[in-house]
Amino acid sequence: MLPNDEVLKIVSQDIVPTLSPGALHISCSTVAPSTSRALASVHAAKAVGYVGAPVFARPEGVEKKQAFFVVGGTDVRAMKAAKPVLLATGSDVFEFSRRDAGAGNVVKLCGNFLIASAMESIGEALALAENQGLNRVKVMSMLSNTIFDCLIYKG
Repeated sequence: MLPNDEVLKIVSQDIVPTLSPGALHISCSTVAPSTSRALASVHAAKAVGYVGAPVFARPEGVEKKQAFFVVGGTDVRAMKAAKPVLLATGSDVFEFSRRDAGAGNVVKLCGNFLIASAMESIGEALALAENQGLNRVKVMSMLSNTIFDCLIYKG
């Protein structure tokens, strides 16, 4: 898991030439779909498998095997080989395409957009509650333990 597109590209430039045909590169980085697509082409030219598998989890979630991987790739063999590796630190792997290495990255961006939207809406709702004299912590506790009982709202 690398921090951004540029770092992933640099690292890939360094490692791809050293990989043997049939090797597997699983990228769990949150990067642009176009980056995964480009890297899949570079890897395929060397007969190296590439799977874009961004992760939904915080570090403590990975430690507890609560990570969710969203996967895309173009190499069926690589996709099959990646799944048990990903399940070693995750609770599920969701395959979105065997024709598009950027598919998982699209889903990750969709999820991140929804997380950011939820954070903004929580802030607005709690500001309303507090402006009306209510205890925002109590309001959020009620909401996140009833109608919004999910990881993002609880976090």
